[in-house]
Amino acid sequence: MKLRSLGTALIAFFLGAAAYWGVSTHTDWLRFLNKRSEFRAVNTDAMEWVAGGKGGPASYSMKYLNKNVATGEVAMLVRYPAGQMQPPHTHSHGHGIYVLQGKLVTHRGTYGPGTFVWFPPNEVVSHGASPDEDLVILFLRHEDMDINYMQAAAAH
Repeated sequence: MKLRSLGTALIAFFLGAAAYWGVSTHTDWLRFLNKRSEFRAVNTDAMEWVAGGKGGPASYSMKYLNKNVATGEVAMLVRYPAGQMQPPHTHSHGHGIYVLQGKLVTHRGTYGPGTFVWFPPNEVVSHGASPDEDLVILFLRHEDMDINYMQAAAAH
């Protein structure tokens, strides 16, 4: 009886291992089940700026361009008034900034129009507008991205 139980356990183990291998290495076809995003063209001049950063350390305004529900990818225009800076903080997801107008001031330097800056997840970052002019950026992020300010962590 014990031999039969051991044999059944070994068969179950090998079937499970084979199934795991098959799913982990041969599931490229699952991408066809993802909801596809639809084509979209947006006239940003016809959109209103929406206030952001309510109650936060920096004020800014936004125009949402696209949100892909399947992947969580978000694209938006963000405008920081001159001198507005996000103080040191972290995000759970990386995010990208493409400078359209003004100067992006970061913890790693200042960047002008035409520059793309990538911030990896969990890196302590700060960014915003130079003191002399407004900043307009294309902001690429993940929908679930959070923000954790270093000041708040130090105060506790």
